[in-house]
Amino acid sequence: MHALLAAAGARAPTTGKDLRERILDAVLDRERRRWAETFPRSVNISGDATRQQAVATATLLAPPDQPAAAALLGLIDDLTDASKVARRSVANWLHERYPGAEPPWVAPLRPDLLAEQLLATCPALTDLVLTGYRQITDSASSGAQVEQLLAELTRSATREPVRDALDRLLTDRLPDLLTAALADPAGRLPDLLDRALTQCPQSQAAGALVDRLPEYSIGLAALAATLTAQSVDHHRRLAATDSNTHTPDLASSLNNLSNRLGDLGRREDALSTIEEALTLRRALAAAHPDTYIPDLAMSLINLSNRLGDLGRREEALAAVEEALTLRGHWPPPTPTPTSPT
Repeated sequence: MHALLAAAGARAPTTGKDLRERILDAVLDRERRRWAETFPRSVNISGDATRQQAVATATLLAPPDQPAAAALLGLIDDLTDASKVARRSVANWLHERYPGAEPPWVAPLRPDLLAEQLLATCPALTDLVLTGYRQITDSASSGAQVEQLLAELTRSATREPVRDALDRLLTDRLPDLLTAALADPAGRLPDLLDRALTQCPQSQAAGALVDRLPEYSIGLAALAATLTAQSVDHHRRLAATDSNTHTPDLASSLNNLSNRLGDLGRREDALSTIEEALTLRRALAAAHPDTYIPDLAMSLINLSNRLGDLGRREEALAAVEEALTLRGHWPPPTPTPTSPT
């Protein structure tokens, strides 16, 4: 990009702090000038902010046709009260500048680094993301548009304004996004949502949502592991403040995480996780055998599976024998009533 700027005769920075961002902003400035030169004169707005918001909205939300593009433009403050004719003019301007194969009708700004700079410097980005998400989920093409939104945000989330917008979207809409991912495990959304959660963890919400995951799914395996790991983080924090109340939930979430890691082939991580769960459940069973011995036996069987995955057969056999011994003594015999003397 620096070479292109220099070849075009632009004053391109060569040294100084934040050089990468300054070069990207210089390239984006060239786009801003083209927007100002070509923007429809019948639409009465001033300044670059509204034009940048229009391009950012199309880049994030991938409108499938002209009516959808015009409707999305109503999310922008300067265009909210504009006439339908004015918004259609701006939609046509976007299509002329960035024609897309239908759908989307307007192509996202490219290359990716330029789109990153567009979003990172876009005024009111978080508001556009949240209101845009609400609007597209009411449309027939919402699946592809939600995927586009997450793809752009996760690609640019190294920039703080974009990460903040992504974090707010997850905070407000994670249950909805998980529902969509569960409905299409073979699509793009599970991997995009996994990437989003990795960049902006939502541990408290994960603790409430993790039970919605199926026991096993190839398409959801990575997302399930990430969500379960964040549920572990949530329960670990709770257990640190009140171990008597929350240690059982922490042990259970660790047991589940071991299974999720095993599904991903992360065998060493799965083993260390079940070993931690087993340590907690041994202590619980020692203190409350009537309640926690079945859970201890379950974790021992899980330990046996993890050891078997690593070829440690003798240890795996010992673990399952211990589990069977515990189960053989469970439930405890019911005392025989004695006749009164």
